[in-house]
Amino acid sequence: MLQILKSAVPLTLLFVLLAAPVMAAEFLLFYSNDVRGETEPCGCSAKQRGGMSRKAAQIKQIAEKEKLPYLFLDSGGLLFKQTRLPSDEEAQARIAAQGIIEAMQAMDCRATGIEAHDLAGGVELLRQFQEKGQLKWLSMNLVESKRKKAIFTPSALTETAGISVAILGLTDEKIPLSAQEKTSYTLLPWEKTLPNALAQVKKKADMIILLSSYPYVVNKKIAEAYPEINLILSSGPAAATAYPFMVKETVFAQTGPRGKNLGLMRIVWTEAGQWDQNDFSAIRMQQSQLDRIILQMHRLEQQNENRKLNKDEDWQKLLAEKKTAETKINTMLRKQQPQDKTLSRFTARFIPLESSLPEDPTVQEIMSTTMQRINTFSKGEKANNTFSTGQENTLRNLVGWKRCSACHAVQAAFWQQTGHARSMAALEAKQQQFNPDCVICHVTLPEPEAVAQIKTDKLLLNLPEQFRSVGCESCHGPTAAHDADPTQVAVPHAKPGEQVCKTCHQPEHDSHFVFAEKEKRIHCLDSVVELQPEKR
Repeated sequence: MLQILKSAVPLTLLFVLLAAPVMAAEFLLFYSNDVRGETEPCGCSAKQRGGMSRKAAQIKQIAEKEKLPYLFLDSGGLLFKQTRLPSDEEAQARIAAQGIIEAMQAMDCRATGIEAHDLAGGVELLRQFQEKGQLKWLSMNLVESKRKKAIFTPSALTETAGISVAILGLTDEKIPLSAQEKTSYTLLPWEKTLPNALAQVKKKADMIILLSSYPYVVNKKIAEAYPEINLILSSGPAAATAYPFMVKETVFAQTGPRGKNLGLMRIVWTEAGQWDQNDFSAIRMQQSQLDRIILQMHRLEQQNENRKLNKDEDWQKLLAEKKTAETKINTMLRKQQPQDKTLSRFTARFIPLESSLPEDPTVQEIMSTTMQRINTFSKGEKANNTFSTGQENTLRNLVGWKRCSACHAVQAAFWQQTGHARSMAALEAKQQQFNPDCVICHVTLPEPEAVAQIKTDKLLLNLPEQFRSVGCESCHGPTAAHDADPTQVAVPHAKPGEQVCKTCHQPEHDSHFVFAEKEKRIHCLDSVVELQPEKR
């Protein structure tokens, strides 16, 4: 099944090949996990990482540059932000999931594992996606309760670089199914399904890859029990970006959550069907050090987005450390000789999907259309759920920024010059003013415990005009009581702290949020003096 390599491969810094055996297959393996419904960066801030269209562009560019065949796999946690969809968000989440599936198809994703975030819309919804032929979803142990028949495809055989690759799927049996689902479906322990699945593919495949949403401790047991599994790509709540490592005969690989990075392995697979376990620990330690340096540089860039860093001492130090680490890795890879040239091996790296990277036009169009569909659907919801006087009770603790400005004119004038005052206009420019996922952080809402009721009442898209911006009460808290008796009742947050800001400025929306810096830009003039009742 293996084909002879006929052409030389260009050397690159992180993909310097060791001397290859005569009979081998060489290919690229792109992998991702735990995207969790993230389509494209929301655009809340500059230099946001991630995005389906950047991922697609990188896969295409690297494959063309290296002139190698490739596989793209996702180990699960792809479709939804939560593990159970609230009823008021279900329709929009389904539209987003459909867009993600179309994008993955456009990227030629060969197979996808199933994790809790893929079952948030229910087993039946994912089954419908499967029946439409949209992506190949793999799970050998999610079965019908009565017949114990697998609902999804247990495994798939595919070919790359002249070798046959078997891809199997396992879903963590501890994922909770709804009470209604439990009458129709069940998750069997891996011990009851994996032996048979392996027996069916072992003689057909040159290489076996397992997509698993089990935690590491379980995957470790699997690797120890079944050394014929060559690679485990994992997903799940503990997802973290970690350089591939070995357990017995099996390589483990995983990227971090929310699609910020794309994993890449360059594999030379031989007829032996086993990895070379020659001591690569020093190389991997150096690679981990390089990854940490790159992460520090990325954070420094984010924290100084409006300032050039070429004269920054910390930046220059990191640049020097990066160059040193790269040189060491390159030297190690050139000198390292495998003990047995008949064994398989790999090199690996992660590709941070930076905002500066190009976007694939086809996938970009899919994602843009998806966001427009969500916005259009939500606009229809708005028309069907107008604000009524009976719903005013939900907002009874708010007064709105205009009422605040009656006493705090200086602060209100300053606020009107900030992005907070123009928050809805920013959404309108992106045609996302009806998208609830975006709107929730671009309007003024009561304390967090009331937000759930606003969603239930479908008020988010029908708020009165005075609340359709990030107004005074977004930071200082509801002020109806203060407005009624300003000499006796203080505002809840006279000087808002970092946690107030982080209600919205979360890593997925603002990964370079630094409270001390942002607070200087946005704080009200003489805010402490003006907002304390005893100082009025």
